[in-house]
Amino acid sequence: MRLLILLLILSLAGPAYCQSRTISGKIIGELDLLPIPGVKIYADTIQLATTDLNGGFEIQAPANKDELRFAFLGMETTSIKAPSDCNRLEIIMMADFVNDYASTTKINRDHHRRVEALPKKHRTAYEKHVFTSPSPCFTYKDIDLKEQARQFKAQRKRDELLKSERSQNTKKLKVGDTVSVVFSRNATKDGYYLSLMSYTAPLEKPTNCFIKGRIIEKNKVKGSYNLRIEVITTSNCDKSNYEGTPMIKGRTFSYNMTYFNLKATKE
Repeated sequence: MRLLILLLILSLAGPAYCQSRTISGKIIGELDLLPIPGVKIYADTIQLATTDLNGGFEIQAPANKDELRFAFLGMETTSIKAPSDCNRLEIIMMADFVNDYASTTKINRDHHRRVEALPKKHRTAYEKHVFTSPSPCFTYKDIDLKEQARQFKAQRKRDELLKSERSQNTKKLKVGDTVSVVFSRNATKDGYYLSLMSYTAPLEKPTNCFIKGRIIEKNKVKGSYNLRIEVITTSNCDKSNYEGTPMIKGRTFSYNMTYFNLKATKE
C-alpha cells in the first residue's frame, strides 16, 4: 500500500518539474512599428527560438523561468518578465542609439520618455491591426531615475572634492618647485606621442613615461594656473614626443592645472 502511494506521489510530482508553458507573440520596431525577423529569444543563457519573417514566435518556456530576453542587432536588448496569465507577448523593441553630445542625465531622461511612450505605440499598433491586444500584459523595464540622480549627485560631490584638492595643490606650487609628471605613451610608426595624465594615475604601469621637472613659470589663467615645466630627468620616455618635440632633459612644456592635478615632490 505504501509503495502504491509513493508511486502515485512521484507520478504527480514528476510533470511539475518537467512542465513548460507555451508563449507566443510578435516583435516590432519602435520607430516604424514593422515586424523584426531574426530576433533571438533567450531564457537565461539558453536560446529558445528566433522570430520568423513576420516577427512572430512560439516557444516552450520553462515553467520556473518567467523572464525572457530578446536580442537583435541595432536594437536594445529587451528583458520581459511575463506574468503567469500572460502567454501572448506583443513587444516593441527600442532602437539602440545614443546622443554622444548629451549628458548622461539627459540621455536617461530621454530613454525614460521613450519607454513611457511604448504603451501608446502599442495601442497604435493594435489600431493598425499589427497587434491583437490594445495594451501589453507586462511592464517594460526602465532606468531608475531616482537611483541615477543619486549616482549623479555622488559623482558631482566627488568632482567637487577633486576640484578643491586640485585648487589647493595649485596654490601651494611655486616657481622652482620640483614636480613629477606622468604621461601615457601611445605608439606610432615613428615612436610614441605622449598624453598628460593626473598625478593620481597608476604610477606602477610600466608603459607610462615619467618626468621629473622644475617649474619655471606659473601664470594665472581663468579659474586656474598654467605652468611651464623644464625637464630634469626622464624615465621610459625614449622616442617619445610631446607638443611635437622630443621629451629630453632641458626641454620645457606647458601644464594646465584646470584639468590635471600635480603635487610638488622632494628633491
